[in-house]
Amino acid sequence: MIPAEPRFIACRASLPDARIVLFGIPFEGAVNLRRGADLGPRDLRIASDSIETYSPALNRDLEDLAIADIGDCELGTGTPRERLARAREEVRRFWKPGLLPVMLGGDHTATLPVIEVLAPAIPELRILQLDAHPDLREEFLGERYNYASAMARVMDVVAPERVFQVGMRTGTREEYQRKAPNLYPAHAIHPVEAVRSLVPELRRHPLYVTIDVDVLDPSEAPGTGAPEPCGLRAIELVEIIRALPHRGHRPHGGRPCLRSLGPHRHHGLLDPPRGDPHVVGTGVTTPKSQYSAPRYYEIAFDMNRKQEVDFLVHCFRRFATRPVRTVLDIACGTGPHLIRLAERGYRMSGLDLSRDNIDFLRERADAKGLRVGLHVADMTRFRLPRPVDAAICMQDSQGHLLTNDAILAHLRCVARAVRKGGLYIFDRYMCSSWTDPARRWSWTRRRGRATVRATFEALKDLDPVTQTFQEDMELEVLENGARYVYHQSHSSRMVFPQELRALVELAGGFDLIDWFYGFKPHLKLDRAHHPLLMVVILRKR
Repeated sequence: MIPAEPRFIACRASLPDARIVLFGIPFEGAVNLRRGADLGPRDLRIASDSIETYSPALNRDLEDLAIADIGDCELGTGTPRERLARAREEVRRFWKPGLLPVMLGGDHTATLPVIEVLAPAIPELRILQLDAHPDLREEFLGERYNYASAMARVMDVVAPERVFQVGMRTGTREEYQRKAPNLYPAHAIHPVEAVRSLVPELRRHPLYVTIDVDVLDPSEAPGTGAPEPCGLRAIELVEIIRALPHRGHRPHGGRPCLRSLGPHRHHGLLDPPRGDPHVVGTGVTTPKSQYSAPRYYEIAFDMNRKQEVDFLVHCFRRFATRPVRTVLDIACGTGPHLIRLAERGYRMSGLDLSRDNIDFLRERADAKGLRVGLHVADMTRFRLPRPVDAAICMQDSQGHLLTNDAILAHLRCVARAVRKGGLYIFDRYMCSSWTDPARRWSWTRRRGRATVRATFEALKDLDPVTQTFQEDMELEVLENGARYVYHQSHSSRMVFPQELRALVELAGGFDLIDWFYGFKPHLKLDRAHHPLLMVVILRKR
């Protein structure tokens, strides 16, 4: 890849941390009108600097998204097919499931190498083309790989029945006689109405959108290489993009859809359509709780658990004054700790507010032949049939308790559930800096045919008075050719060590025995300089 200078606006993430990757394919084949499409990626980046990152219509800001601009594919010299093949190999090297591609052209032929990479990995892929031309000529100017034959070559890779062509208002007799199965010319149906009519079909499949800038009227984009009158206004193009199904939307119990954006064909365009920031913004807005997909959540967070469980067992043996045989997992989620402790012989029970999580965890335990007791319950007001020898509350789940009263109610409730000499072990996030407290983690996990990319952000928008902050989590999933996105955002509460000591004393029932800044016995909190985590050991009086 050739690094971009300047980068597209708001593209600050590195590729490993990105959810969205923006790149250019500066390809231009044989041209009979205006030249300049190969300068498109550069000029689009320059023009992007004149727009705002914030969309008041969406109340979203590009700077809140993890977008990487990785530069342009290096095409070299040679025939159009050879140059496009190099672009395909460049895309194949960096693209992976879970990464949303946004490509800047280049003439429309630049679409082909992207589809050649995506289509084999996403068998159910559908393509929506917004364009003034069908681009269905078998060849043009003596060349099969040409902007006028771009979609004909795409249909060599993806079945024509899976390609939807909208907005066409010119072309050759040959192209219209080809009888493409999903051609919606502008004289027959307005492009906005055409897309709305297609939404029920498109929402059932992963979707790639390719936008040729000449779909816009020349008054909106006068720099295009093949201007055609009576095109869309910029606001109509934005309306079309917003009408498309959001990724993660599940209509009538159907499968969620990928919403992806393809290339902007650019024949010397000097002022790109102002819909672009909204296009990118709406393409990644997918509010959906992770509790609707506990299996994906379990895959994403199934890491580092052996070390944590080893530490828990160490604490049971080191700090409890009674044998620990029965353990309660509070806010157990999908059971990463509960299952592992049960497999080590502990008699486990768990509680969680989410019935979906409890049902999923029960299935997991049954499949492993583990007998566990599971309850849907609130951590501030639950009562067990019989007390346990120890309780745990992991992954900062206590952070959902936003007031001191809630924390006190929780501690008293747990104290009633734990036998004398037993333990309560939990972890809490800590703020190591007031000036830049936010932390962000991204990782990818694979299991079977499912690939899950998780992004987790904590300590955002920290209020130093209430000690509350925002936590955001997003799961991007690729499984069996379909892409799903689940998102959750909620408030959480931080508690400082000495404040926690006072709350434990005020609640009664427990003594604070020790605390750590990680899941190893030598990581004593008192020795930490900039801890992000506090692991606390309480013992029932």
